[in-house]
Amino acid sequence: MVQGGVNFEPYKAKLFESIGRKIDCIELFPASEGFFAFQDSQNAEGLLLNTNSGIYFEFIPAAEIYNDNPTRLSLKDVKVGENYAMIINSNAGLWGYNLGDTVKFVSTDPYRLVVTGRTKHFISAFGEHVIGEEVEYSILKAAEEEHVQITEFTVAPFVSKNEGKSYHEWFIEFENRPGDINSFANKVEVNLRKRMCIMTT
Repeated sequence: MVQGGVNFEPYKAKLFESIGRKIDCIELFPASEGFFAFQDSQNAEGLLLNTNSGIYFEFIPAAEIYNDNPTRLSLKDVKVGENYAMIINSNAGLWGYNLGDTVKFVSTDPYRLVVTGRTKHFISAFGEHVIGEEVEYSILKAAEEEHVQITEFTVAPFVSKNEGKSYHEWFIEFENRPGDINSFANKVEVNLRKRMCIMTT
């Protein structure tokens, strides 16, 4: 199966169940602006960056994406484990084009990356800068720990207009509901905190 454009992990178990078995999957990272990366191995993590297709890649640290003069790194300067907004310059006429995707390198020899989200798909109502990858990791880890299957979910900030605390509000559709919803919620929170600490260190 070939797929791309969205993180497949939250939906993989449900799809394999409907097929009746696991199948090999190949992930691509295409867009109308170019063909950026592809999965070339069933064993190696990440997608191999397509560095020989007339595209010059630049990367802005995700925390600087809305700065007036952000740091722009060439490929030789990227670091494994850091989130970047991907900028492309191409022989098709694009110059300094912000693709809108965030990526993280899992290897620099060769250059392999994973797509971690969108520059506009993050929660920062209170300065927390939570990205899609962190949200997906925390809920999938909690589902694994609680032995439940999730059909769909979304999360958004709830900003209190009164003196009550503001928080993140999660809407989750379960295939099988957890026995203890409070335990599940606590695990999501703990996993999110741990993931955010890993991503910022």
